[in-house]
Amino acid sequence: MAREVQTWRDGEGRTITRSNPFDKPDSVERLDLEGESYSQHLYFYDGLGRTHHDLDEMQNFRYYQYDAFDRMTLSGLPDGTEVERRYAGHSRKELPTWIGVDGKVIGEQDFDGLGRRLWLEVGSARDEYHYEGSQSRPGEHLTPAGESIAFTYAPQLTTEPVSLMAEDEASYTYDALDARLRVAQNSRGRREFDYDAANHPSVERWCDGDTTWTARYSHSRLGRQWLHEDINGLETRSDYDLAGRLEHVKQGQIEVDYSYDSLSRPYLTRCHDLDSGSELVTTLAFDDWGREVSRTLALSGQPTRSITQAYRPDDRLSSRHQQSAGQTLLLETFAYDERGRLTHHVCSGTQLPMDRFGNAITEQSFDFDALDNLREVYTRFADGSEDTCTRSFATNDPCQLVKLVHTHADYPASLDLDYDANGNLLVDEQGRALAYDRQNRLLQVKNPNGQVLVDYHYDAHNQLCGEDRGSAAHVLRFYQDDRLDCTVQGTTRISYLHTQGRPLAQQQVDSPDGTLLLLTGASNSVLGEGQQQTLRETRYSAFGERSDASLQCPLGFNGEVRDQQTGWYLLGKGYRAYNPYLMCFHSRDFLSPFEAGGINGYMYCAGDPVNFRDPTGHFFDFLPSWMTPVMKWGGLALGAIGVAISLGALVTPGIGLMAAFMKASTLTQISTVASVVSAGTGVGSVMAKDEQTSNVLGTVSFVTGLVGVAVGLKALPNALKKKALNTTTVADDLPQATTPNPVVNNLDDAASSLSAPQSSGNVTTSSSPPAAPSPPQAPSVTQNATQLHMQDSQAISASRQSGAPPENTLSKVRNPASGRRNSI
Repeated sequence: MAREVQTWRDGEGRTITRSNPFDKPDSVERLDLEGESYSQHLYFYDGLGRTHHDLDEMQNFRYYQYDAFDRMTLSGLPDGTEVERRYAGHSRKELPTWIGVDGKVIGEQDFDGLGRRLWLEVGSARDEYHYEGSQSRPGEHLTPAGESIAFTYAPQLTTEPVSLMAEDEASYTYDALDARLRVAQNSRGRREFDYDAANHPSVERWCDGDTTWTARYSHSRLGRQWLHEDINGLETRSDYDLAGRLEHVKQGQIEVDYSYDSLSRPYLTRCHDLDSGSELVTTLAFDDWGREVSRTLALSGQPTRSITQAYRPDDRLSSRHQQSAGQTLLLETFAYDERGRLTHHVCSGTQLPMDRFGNAITEQSFDFDALDNLREVYTRFADGSEDTCTRSFATNDPCQLVKLVHTHADYPASLDLDYDANGNLLVDEQGRALAYDRQNRLLQVKNPNGQVLVDYHYDAHNQLCGEDRGSAAHVLRFYQDDRLDCTVQGTTRISYLHTQGRPLAQQQVDSPDGTLLLLTGASNSVLGEGQQQTLRETRYSAFGERSDASLQCPLGFNGEVRDQQTGWYLLGKGYRAYNPYLMCFHSRDFLSPFEAGGINGYMYCAGDPVNFRDPTGHFFDFLPSWMTPVMKWGGLALGAIGVAISLGALVTPGIGLMAAFMKASTLTQISTVASVVSAGTGVGSVMAKDEQTSNVLGTVSFVTGLVGVAVGLKALPNALKKKALNTTTVADDLPQATTPNPVVNNLDDAASSLSAPQSSGNVTTSSSPPAAPSPPQAPSVTQNATQLHMQDSQAISASRQSGAPPENTLSKVRNPASGRRNSI
């Protein structure tokens, strides 16, 4: 009997999933509050129950083929492009050995009988991996340049390396009892970690010569971080309400208060500078699907600014309108092709985005090839002038940009780009020379005259930890999770405040006049900064370019750190440089083309920078705040929830079922390739009990659905079945990875990986050092934990009054060494 499942939350639209007699979805339809159909995604199957083709919300058609082991061998994209994969002949596992687009090879690799990668070829670059005996991790990685990176292990303790030997040797010390990382050290310094009884990092020390910088963390019983003392000595205290939602934050002279609507969405944020009395109030409004449609920014002493947004049925942004006092500051419209890539961006208003030469942009058009390469960019400026940029790519590496030709007088008429053997850009568009080490880390930038502009330094985790710029004082960088936490330059110490993934403020220790309140958009891009009674603003092109100067705050496009001298974004805490002018990365992603990096190892966000971001430099995720972890479960505690299953009078009011279906249907609405990984990991991201695993799964669900290389589409229906609503069932749906990817090392240990905490955004591979431990994010709210959340919040509130840690913060948490998970 066919089944119909309806899911909804009070005040929002309804999603209807209709399944066939085999309990696989034939359609996923969304209805607005008036009951009118808003969008529909249709699925069609072959005789073995595998998805044969599908029709998405924009009427885009895709089709798929499989081999005898149900592995996807071909996926046809809406524009007629075909992505083909071949697999190792000696195994039935997902061991892809060849990937091509329209018959053109993109990458090749080979595996031994144990499923270990032996070599990888992308273009003319060949990486080789050598192993000791039957060890699953390589003992040596030979780069395309012929340079060796050697690893040593202590297999009785951990699968992570204990040392990495290259030109900069690194060593890692683990606790002999619980295998937790204690020390990570290289020539730049020594990083030490202490943990509390719940396995949360409690102290992090960076020892640089004779100086030690210390950061401290305190967590509640349920894993909420309620106190953070950064290396500048500035404390950040967080209070939560009885529903476990972040309610109040105080960092130095900055106070932040949150207010929530009936669905637990944070609709109002009040950020207050206690010294100057300035205040920034941000108010949000949402549509029937919880998408942000309006944002009001009210800064003391300045006219109120508003941003309204409209969406397509596939949840992509169609327009964005910034206004102030009834005047249009910037009106943007966006158009996309069948594969969801941005093709047209039109701007009007009094505050237009500008290129680096100060030319105001009114229109840009983008032409892509089958590999997501930008072949041509047309730009019209406000003065009526135009530029057509024709871009060429290497014949031996079809994703490597090698030549640009411009028609506008301000741009170089012709520009040739060159790369080293590892695929790293050697000279940029301004003639600056770039130097790298054998781990592909950017070490130095020189101007065309050979003068050193900047030297970059990295710790043992490959995190950018320091910079030297000419005669200026040495700059130190410190992070919390994936975000910049503090910088130190001589006597200047700056701390940054982020909450719920959004940059809010910047303050300088012992200099209250330097405090900045940050005006941000839905994508977290910093649009302006308020300093006492002064407001400075900026605008970005679709790919993040802006004119120099403007802001003092280093945070820019999508809230990422912008290098103020070069204009690049060193994403992933220094992993790769993204260049908004070139609209691509300087280096190839080592997770491309077979893993989460996608087919094109250089392109930014697969050609859609409006709706996606790439904070790690490895893989991209969805931008709108309504898709953040807060929104996955936000309204489930306080909002009325219903699930109606059309099987007679049967009604099942289950939170997990409702939330999982809501999440899975959202993924299918926005996905450009309806892959099982997209839907399966989407369900897993909601159901994952720890927030870091949830974030990684959510990211992978979007990535694998967009790059056009979806693997194992056959299980998409299973991901939507009632019996599949748990994290372990996702294992068979994930692509095989012989070098560890952000989710699993291989299919055999997928279940254990999904049940263990993952570090969101920190990708560990066989060619990478272990990731630094990260303090956990605030956990999601569920009905089962309501009472614990109330106790937790009360304990934090009481501790804030007394200045002491919450009672029983550590003693009542089960020891992770027992093998049982903590209830967070």
